[in-house]
Amino acid sequence: MTPHDFSARINKLPKWARDYIHQVQTFVGAPEVEELTFLRDQNRALVELVKELKADAKAEKPKAVARDLALVLQRLYDSEINLTITWLWNGGVQFVLTSYMDWELIGTPLEYRKVLVTNQPRLERIGPDPWNEVRWRSELAEAIHKAAVAAFPESRYAREWGRVN
Repeated sequence: MTPHDFSARINKLPKWARDYIHQVQTFVGAPEVEELTFLRDQNRALVELVKELKADAKAEKPKAVARDLALVLQRLYDSEINLTITWLWNGGVQFVLTSYMDWELIGTPLEYRKVLVTNQPRLERIGPDPWNEVRWRSELAEAIHKAAVAAFPESRYAREWGRVN
C-alpha cells in the first residue's frame, strides 16, 4: 500500500475519525504515551470493578427493612403491654417491659450495674436483670420487638406480629 492510498483511505473516513487520527499522530512524546497507557489501564480496571460490583449486588440478599419504632410502640400499646424506655446521653438506651410505676418491684437500671461509683447507699438487686439495653437508637425497635415476643409469647402482640419482619 502506498502512502497515497493510505491517505486516500483516511480521507474517506468521517471527520471525527480523521481528527482523532491527526491528534494521535501529533503525540510524539513519552509523557503523552505514558498517560494514555495509564488511562487505558485505569479504564480497564474500572470496567472490571464495575462488573464485580454488579455481580456482588446480584448475589447479595435483600437487606431487611428496619422496624418502625412508632409502629412497634403502638402495637405494644394496643396489646396492653407496658414499656418503659430511659437513656442517658451517650450511654445507650435501656428499656423494660413494665410500667415505670413498678420500678419499686423491679428496680432501676442503675441498681443492676455491677460497677457504680457513688457515695450514696444503694440496694443491690438479686435475680435476673429485667432491663434490656441497646447501644444505638436505630436498634431500639427491633430489640423491643424481640423482647416483647420472648416475654409475652401468648400475647396479642406475639400472635399478630411475632413472625419475622
